[in-house]
Amino acid sequence: MSMRFVFLLAALCVFAGCSSLPSGAEPVREIHNQVYAEHEGKNLMADVFLPQSPGPHPAILLLHSGSWRHGSKSRMADVGRAFAREGFVAVAANYRLTNEARFPAQIHDTRDALRWMKENHERLEIQPNVVGILGYSSGGHLALLAGLTGNEHRSILADVQAIAVAGAPSNLETLVSNPAVYALLGGWKSDKPRAYSFASPVQYATPDDPPVLLMHGKYDMIVPESQSKAMADKLASAGVQVEFRELPYGHMRTTLTYNGSEVAAAVRFFKENLGVRATPVAAR
Repeated sequence: MSMRFVFLLAALCVFAGCSSLPSGAEPVREIHNQVYAEHEGKNLMADVFLPQSPGPHPAILLLHSGSWRHGSKSRMADVGRAFAREGFVAVAANYRLTNEARFPAQIHDTRDALRWMKENHERLEIQPNVVGILGYSSGGHLALLAGLTGNEHRSILADVQAIAVAGAPSNLETLVSNPAVYALLGGWKSDKPRAYSFASPVQYATPDDPPVLLMHGKYDMIVPESQSKAMADKLASAGVQVEFRELPYGHMRTTLTYNGSEVAAAVRFFKENLGVRATPVAAR
């Protein structure tokens, strides 16, 4: 089967509704297009998904995929609703794409979203010190960076207590011919070696990092599975609680569509590590 055909099938699955939730799913409360930050005249927006029950609730920041140059918060809507039905407040945030700004703008946006969640925790019914972060692909890269470098910002940010990612690049120094990384950092590794190191989450594993769940497709030919395996090894060596979950998919199936078992694993992980009673969503 050609790669072109594989990508076509993945795209058809996304646009044909494979990301839809089962009919009859319990509705959640939704607040759309909340401005969490402003940069150079551009408003950065977030959508909030809340349980039907009154809060405060543990919260999860959701970061979308798209190679840092495509996508939006809407990609995480079904995931947000799934978390809200399980008792979390889920905040799906946009971040500046590489056609708008280069790194580190994206990690600044991620931290701004966490700051906004903390500042607005009463209105959003969030427990400000019971927060996790979940990201897919490029969003997973940002989730790892924000969560693993959060200690220095804890006085102003929501305290990230658990991180879950799927298909996330964690060592940009080994993705030296990737055009998306080139666009993110504004050059190749030979031109900007320090930038490639600075933007790599694998550099920031320390003993005081929160628990991490790494999910990766066995057949990922865009972000190799070795990225998450190396990240898991680095975290484990630092004494961090880490779980690696191999998925029988490629990159697109792992990071672009609603994967019931993947979301169930993330819900279970956050419930265990944010002190919430574990009743994970059923896998489809």
